Amino acid sequence: MNKTYEAVKRYYRCPSIKREVEDYVKRCTKCQLNKTLRPKGKAPREIATTARYPFERCALDIVGPMTETLSGNKYIITFQYDLSKF
Repeated sequence: MNKTYEAVKRYYRCPSIKREVEDYVKRCTKCQLNKTLRPKGKAPREIATTARYPFERCALDIVGPMTETLSGNKYIITFQYDLSKF
């Protein structure tokens, strides 16, 4: 409803426009079918522990696809060491 209201109010001025848009969205079958019924949740926070000794905690990630190089590579593997972030 809010996105529709913001789009409509750019072009039309009417004292009851917000209520009219709300009523329209409530009656619109497509709007109701596409509406997200569950709240968007955030991942639960975790308390991160710092490593106690070298290479106890490391992170590995694959980045891509990117623009292909001359040798045919299009992915990058990243590795991060927790203690130094290097």
